[in-house]
Amino acid sequence: MRWAGGIGAIYALMALACGGKWTEQTNVDAGASAGAGSGGSNSVSSTIVVSQIPVGLNGVGAPPYFSVRASSQQSLAQHDGSDCMTTPSDGCTVTVCQSVGGPAKSLSFLDDGTLHVAVNGAEQVAVPYRHGPGATGYSITSGTTVLFVGRDRIALHSDGGADLPAFQDVSVIAPDAITLTAPACSPGQSQGCPPILPAHGLPIAWSGGGVGQVLASIYAAGSEQTVAIACAFAPTLRAATLPTDALSEGSPSWTQITLSIESLSEQVFQLGQAQVTFDVEQLALVSSTSVGR
Repeated sequence: MRWAGGIGAIYALMALACGGKWTEQTNVDAGASAGAGSGGSNSVSSTIVVSQIPVGLNGVGAPPYFSVRASSQQSLAQHDGSDCMTTPSDGCTVTVCQSVGGPAKSLSFLDDGTLHVAVNGAEQVAVPYRHGPGATGYSITSGTTVLFVGRDRIALHSDGGADLPAFQDVSVIAPDAITLTAPACSPGQSQGCPPILPAHGLPIAWSGGGVGQVLASIYAAGSEQTVAIACAFAPTLRAATLPTDALSEGSPSWTQITLSIESLSEQVFQLGQAQVTFDVEQLALVSSTSVGR
């Protein structure tokens, strides 16, 4: 199993739980008002993520792996079938969502044309927008090689499409890689990390880093509740503790708990009616875990 696809799913679920992707630079929903609909406004957002996975993260001896994933979408419904509350906690955000029924969120995938990713001025990846039954939108583009290293300049531009205009050379400096020193996890395993003890928080520690920030995230899903915990730290901090009290409340059993830790550089900009988030990340850990009692 390649975790590159898994982390994309995690962020999609966290964005749904949080009502928008959490960012450090802006504390607003990852969507802008796009005009009134019948009884409400539409939310338009675009997220492009360039990920680098180091040797061994998918299991002992696994090759390096990169992925580029993109989603431009418009939320058409007022109600997403959940009741969510987000609270700050020691520099983190904790979002708890209770299922309350109601219609599912309706999404319309928007066309921004082909996306182009360049590293230090040379184009490396093109991600086309695909049309057709069951295949509309952007597919994950990936490869088993090293796409970038820390402090490379990663630039993004689009050709523009039917829904969103073209943009030129939005860039970030790639974050330096970090090496996780705690918790002790086994890469590539289905239960790769020790259980989380909610009352004690989750201590993490790392070495390396410099450019960018360290982002640690926990996503937990149960039959009636989801919890999304996202914390950003300065890489020079070297150690921190994630607040995990919310995992002891609500659902008595979780069907999915995923822990991810990465170094991250980010740019957020406005493109017409859409707010665009451009992330470049070097993953240090993506693993399933559980809650201890």
